[in-house]
Amino acid sequence: METKQMAEAKRLCSEKEKCCGCFACYEICPVKAIAMLEDTEGFLYPYIDEAKCIHCYLCRKVCPFHDFAAESTISEEAKE
Repeated sequence: METKQMAEAKRLCSEKEKCCGCFACYEICPVKAIAMLEDTEGFLYPYIDEAKCIHCYLCRKVCPFHDFAAESTISEEAKE
């Protein structure tokens, strides 16, 4: 069951399996737009408050677990 806060925020990682819950993205965000919210199983995942986000992408750059760069390269190639 999602909380109201989770429903109003955007999840940073589209797949929970690609997040280790290390808080790196949360810690680096210069405007504190990321909240670590608990899911129904008790695991914490990063959610972005779009109203606060300045799209600096530091959260994606610092992520030690998920390769956002490769993901965006793949999506760019798919557009061609």
